[in-house]
Amino acid sequence: MTKTSRLKRQLAENISHTYRIFLVIFFSLIAVFLTSKIWLPSDVKIQNSNIGTKKATTSGTEITLKSWQYNPSNHFMEAAFSYDNSDGTQDIKFVSAAHTDTNKAVKLDVSISYSSNGFLVVEFQNVPQNWNVISLWIDSSSQISSLSPDTDSDISLESNSESPDSNEENQGANFLCDIRKVSLNQSLKPQASLYYSLQSVDNEISAGKRQIAALKEKANEANADISQLNFDISALKSNQKYQTPEEIEQSNAAIQNKNSQINNLKNDIVQYQSGIRNGRQKLKKLQQKWNDIKSGKFKNASTKSAVAPSSEASYSSLPSTAESSSEAVMAD
Repeated sequence: MTKTSRLKRQLAENISHTYRIFLVIFFSLIAVFLTSKIWLPSDVKIQNSNIGTKKATTSGTEITLKSWQYNPSNHFMEAAFSYDNSDGTQDIKFVSAAHTDTNKAVKLDVSISYSSNGFLVVEFQNVPQNWNVISLWIDSSSQISSLSPDTDSDISLESNSESPDSNEENQGANFLCDIRKVSLNQSLKPQASLYYSLQSVDNEISAGKRQIAALKEKANEANADISQLNFDISALKSNQKYQTPEEIEQSNAAIQNKNSQINNLKNDIVQYQSGIRNGRQKLKKLQQKWNDIKSGKFKNASTKSAVAPSSEASYSSLPSTAESSSEAVMAD
């Protein structure tokens, strides 16, 4: 075989090998492109109401999102809220509706499982598997019966319509839950009314603890400011023996001003200490309420009439946690 023939044969073999490598790379890239939505993170805009999001209902009741949990194994979801009514009404009636972004025409199986003592719980039964965003609509009104149960069909999942003020016909509070942001809880399940009653008191106890801690911090800051002002006054007085009468007059005015600040701070501390005492007394009352609810002495109003079969096991372990937490604060 001549050199020319060998060269032509080598070129043909190399071209064929290079072509096969090119085809493998090409089809691999095509496969990656076609399956990218499966294994790459979604680039769709997240539509989610963050914890702490506050909305107002038609009647002016402010609802704040506290938690949103989902158990995909039993297709159950729970959204918890705190609420505050501007007119001080305690017995507030709520209505809710929800749908997914994948099937807006079908309403989800939602219900108000608990609504009392500033604590609101919404349950979702039979949550479908193929959802990306869930829109939950809640409203309260003195004329709640006149609200149409089909109101949720008008709820949009667009970000600009999340606020109820964006559409006069869409009154009420609208919250969104994105599947990429929801908190997964494999042990989540329906609970009895007693469980939520105890949880609502626990929320009050936690709020009371935070208020006491804030008052203590303010009192400590005020004491620190008083110490600094006393130090400044001592320095001003020590320096007066080196001052002229005019300078002494100016320093006396500064001393008088700082003494006035000290008196104001002392008055503030008295108010903080009074608030701390009242807060501790309130914690004791709340602990008594917690115990009475659990023992059945106190009947808390609730919209949930049915009791979950396993409810006793659900809240039987709750007393030790709540009692120890409140007793720890009252012992301070």
